[in-house]
Amino acid sequence: METQNHRIALITTTETDNIQGWIENLLTDRRVSNLTPRTVLYYREKLTKFLNYCSSQGIEGVQELNPQFLRAYFENLALTHNAGGSFTVV
Repeated sequence: METQNHRIALITTTETDNIQGWIENLLTDRRVSNLTPRTVLYYREKLTKFLNYCSSQGIEGVQELNPQFLRAYFENLALTHNAGGSFTVV
């Protein structure tokens, strides 16, 4: 699917329902979309922090994510990261 010259990664839960799998699929899509290796590395770093937070909260499946959990994650970022970067996760 193309939108304004940007590909949108379509990943279904039938492929994988764990967060790690979605992250790997997204990073693969970004690599084949010709993003620079540095950009893909940046995405990996930020998504790894998200994955670690999910694991620390006992969240492994994509279906377990909800708005309340995501708000708590962003609140955690605001407390643990520099003020300029709290909402530049990805």
